[in-house]
Amino acid sequence: MRRHIVLPAPNPGEDSFELLQNALNGGDLLLELPKGLFLVSKTLRVFSHTTIRATEHTVIRRMDHTAINVHDCVIANADEYGSGNECIELEGGIWDGNNPANPRGKHALDPENSYSGVAIRFNRVKGLTIRDLTVSQAESYFIRMCNITDFRILNVKFFSTCFRGNQDGVHLNGNCFHGKIKGLYGISPYTPGDDMIALNAYDAAVENNYFGLGEENIPSLNYGVDLGPIEDIEIEDVYADSVYGFFRILTREHPVRNIRAKNIRGGCRFLLLNANSFADAAPGMGLIENVEFSDICVSKVPMWSDSPEINDFPLWGMQLKMKNVVIRDYVRPPLDVNCGTDSVTLHPAAGVISAFEPDPANKCEFVTDENNVVHLPDGGFRYLKIN
Repeated sequence: MRRHIVLPAPNPGEDSFELLQNALNGGDLLLELPKGLFLVSKTLRVFSHTTIRATEHTVIRRMDHTAINVHDCVIANADEYGSGNECIELEGGIWDGNNPANPRGKHALDPENSYSGVAIRFNRVKGLTIRDLTVSQAESYFIRMCNITDFRILNVKFFSTCFRGNQDGVHLNGNCFHGKIKGLYGISPYTPGDDMIALNAYDAAVENNYFGLGEENIPSLNYGVDLGPIEDIEIEDVYADSVYGFFRILTREHPVRNIRAKNIRGGCRFLLLNANSFADAAPGMGLIENVEFSDICVSKVPMWSDSPEINDFPLWGMQLKMKNVVIRDYVRPPLDVNCGTDSVTLHPAAGVISAFEPDPANKCEFVTDENNVVHLPDGGFRYLKIN
C-alpha cells in the first residue's frame, strides 16, 4: 500500500534534510509539504513511485556553503547511476539552489570539489513529471535530465538574481524520449541566463567514467551524462522577456528528431534557435530531423538593461545537418526591425532552403555571402523548410 505522509512545518533555521530524506526512503509514497522554508544540507534522493506535493509557499533551499561535489544538487533520483527509477512526480513548491551562497567549484578534474551548480537532476527515470513549481537561483542548469523516457514538464517557472554561465532552464542530454514540455516561464529579467531549452544529444567533454573533464578551472556540468538520441518531444507555451536563447540543439553522432515546438513568445539576447557548431560538432555534422517550430513571436533585445548594445548573432542560427526542419509563422516584432542582426543564417553544410513563404510585410530577401552562407537580413516569414 502506498504511504501517505504529511510533514509538519519546518523549524526556522534548522536543517530539514534528515526529516525529508527519512520520509522519502523506500519510495511508494505521497509526501505532502506544508508552507515554510525547508533547508537541506545534502541532496534529496527520490525513490520510485513517489510524489512530492508542496504548496506555492513551500521553499526547499540548499543551505549555505553545502554544495561542494559533483553529486550535490537540491534533488535527484535515488538510483541515477544504476538501474534507474520509475514513476516520480514533483508538484509545487519553490526549489532553490541558493547559488549566491553555493558557487560552482573550480576544480574541474576533482569530482569531490567540483560542484556543477545543477538544481534539479534526474537520470535514468521512466515516467517523470515536474509540474506547477518554481526553480530558483540555480548556479548552472535549473533542470538537467538524461536517459529519461515518458516525461512531462508542465507549468514551470525559473527565477534568478545571480547570473552565471550555463544557466539553462531545461537541459536534456542523451536518450530522452517521449516527452511533453508545456508552460516554461522566465519570471525574472535575463532568466534563464543561458538556453531556455537545450536538446543536447552531444555535449563537449563527456567521459564514459561519468566525469566530464571540462575546461581548465571550469567545473564539470556533465557528470553522469550519456550521449544519445533525443526523440519525440512536444513543446508548447514558452515565454521569457530577455532570455539568453530559447532553444539549443546540439548533435554529432546521435540525432535529435521528431520535435514539435509552438507558441514561443518574448525576447532573447542571443539566439532564438542555436543549432550552430560547437567543440567537436562541426558544421554539417549530426542530424536534426523532422523538427517543426510554429507560432513564434520573438524579438532581439539588448544584452543588459544598462546597455543598448544588441548582440550580432542571428535569431535563427543553423550550421548542423538538417533534414525536414520547418519553421511556420515566425513574427519578428517591429521594435526589433533594423537592429542590424539577421533573422536567419544557414550554413551550406546544414542544408538548403527547399520552400519559403515570406511575411507580406517583410520586403527582405535571402542573400548569399562569399562563403555560401545564406542570410535573411530581417523580418519574419510564414514558412521556411530546410532539407
